[in-house]
Amino acid sequence: MKIEQLLKKISPLEIKGELPVFYNAITDDSRNVNENDIFFAIKGVYKDGHDFIKDIKVKFVAVVERYIEEVDVPQILVKSTKKAFFNALELKYGLNLDKMPFVAVTGTNGKTTFTYLMESILKSAGKNPGIIGTVNYRCGSLVKNATHTTPDMKTLFKIFDEFKKNNCDIVVMEVSSHALKQNRIGELKFDVALFTNLTPEHLDFHHDMEDYYCSKKILFEKHLKRDGLGIVNMDDNYGKRLHMELSDKRNIKGFSFNIKTDYTCALLRMDLKGIELGIWSKEFSDIISSNLKGRFNAYNLCGAYISAKNLGIESEIIKEGLKGVRAIPGRLEEIPNDCGISVFVDYAHTPDALENVLSTIREFAKSRVITVFGCGGDRDKTKRAPMGKVASRYSDIIIVTSDNPRSENPEDIIEDIKKGIDFSKKVIIQPDREKAIKDAIYSARKGDIILIAGKGHENYQIFKDKTIYFSDQEVAKKILEIRQCLAQQEK
Repeated sequence: MKIEQLLKKISPLEIKGELPVFYNAITDDSRNVNENDIFFAIKGVYKDGHDFIKDIKVKFVAVVERYIEEVDVPQILVKSTKKAFFNALELKYGLNLDKMPFVAVTGTNGKTTFTYLMESILKSAGKNPGIIGTVNYRCGSLVKNATHTTPDMKTLFKIFDEFKKNNCDIVVMEVSSHALKQNRIGELKFDVALFTNLTPEHLDFHHDMEDYYCSKKILFEKHLKRDGLGIVNMDDNYGKRLHMELSDKRNIKGFSFNIKTDYTCALLRMDLKGIELGIWSKEFSDIISSNLKGRFNAYNLCGAYISAKNLGIESEIIKEGLKGVRAIPGRLEEIPNDCGISVFVDYAHTPDALENVLSTIREFAKSRVITVFGCGGDRDKTKRAPMGKVASRYSDIIIVTSDNPRSENPEDIIEDIKKGIDFSKKVIIQPDREKAIKDAIYSARKGDIILIAGKGHENYQIFKDKTIYFSDQEVAKKILEIRQCLAQQEK
């Protein structure tokens, strides 16, 4: 490709040295620089690409924010190498992302559910949405397993390119606090961005809630289009703060079940069949119904309805799309069986998420609640005891097991969880997750409800020296079938 085209795209401040007429490839990884490539020296959270320029042994061109004097290579000085790399990737893939509608969701809980709801609404509206999130990256027949909730910039552009080839006409993205703090999404701008909530999570990375909040805030400060809309949950304290701090600078609107605001909501019905709720604003009023269960899903439904409404989609189409979602993978996902017990798998891996799910189950439970859960290793340790406390509050039987222990000893993680457990309840400690699920299913009597929490859609388990295939859903189905067969044999 001609370097002249690249220069027009990245707007250099100065150029030092003689540039080639053509270049081969672009990269931000000094280890991948080949002859006649262009290397973008980007400063990250932990490393600075400028420091590696001297180690590159082939002939190349460096794009920099400051000149490196001790190397004899052509250098292109720009204000921001991150922005320049974003623009260079647009050029490489022939994309103009400003013309593509983008929807974002951020927050501790509810992001994945929101993307599934939006996907269904957009399909009902005749759109072909591309989805980027925790479960997978998908558009039409294209489905790829997700490696990160929000991938790095190079991977994002590869996904956008594949979406383009699959005739994608709108993108819905989960945007994580990690991605925002590390500026993984570059210059990406959104038409609509939703803030769901903020509760303690990822404190191994953020260290405190203030940094966690400020990272989420970046989405609304820097990544809304000029006419873009930010939507915030005003029943969350951090949502209120976000609205207060930004509503005079950005187009930010709130929704609430507790106070009168831009969008006022009311829960009209909630039972095992689903939810019915009302939503009012100056422009409209409507009633929404859904098969999803739980008070927490009322917030997800409202966030999706308001987002779609602001994309210009008609109310009846929105409601049709919402009704079309019967379940979300790994989110209060029921495992059918003929044993007379209810078994749910959920991704809840924070105290708040676990409480949301268990309080919903407890509200409808006519018999005992049995909870199987653990906590991930090499992650925020402060949530372990609180999760034990939440499980104790809502469960009749608590089974503590392994999640993804990673490099930590599973027994050490369990000891941290036990600090919050109420041992006046029946408690089973079983580090082997498959055996823990078996204990739950064989302990259950007719009418009991089992929650298997923590891993949700994940189909793996990470240990210190290996990663194994493991699906809570498949394990539960297998054990339920065996229990059912044994029951039939006894008759």
